[in-house]
Amino acid sequence: MRINYDCIRDILITLENELQPGNDFQISLNDLSDKFFSDYLKEDVGYSLIKLKEAGYIDAVLIYDDLWEVFDVICRDITFDGHTYLNSVRNSSLWSDIKKKCRDNAIDLSFATIINIAATLTGNLLP
Repeated sequence: MRINYDCIRDILITLENELQPGNDFQISLNDLSDKFFSDYLKEDVGYSLIKLKEAGYIDAVLIYDDLWEVFDVICRDITFDGHTYLNSVRNSSLWSDIKKKCRDNAIDLSFATIINIAATLTGNLLP
């Protein structure tokens, strides 16, 4: 399965909006997909959550069903690294520019590549 970086970005933005200090955000994957991510396959949302946790971008407990697919999510917080990544892709225009730059240069998206391109693009905007 491939990582869907649009889905990754949208999950982080949603978690940032939904998380309340001191309260976990708990939701089933079905409800999460239906309520917030109807444009994505449920499998993409589940896989993106797994990769966000593996990358250390979210502090979460993922509960799996009998088929080892994510069934339920308990998210405690977005980590500092998660916020740093989100800050590099939050702006929709910048996010489009990052993806275009990767496409134009035949570069595969990765967390590191996205952060580097975002830093270069934003650095070019500064006087």
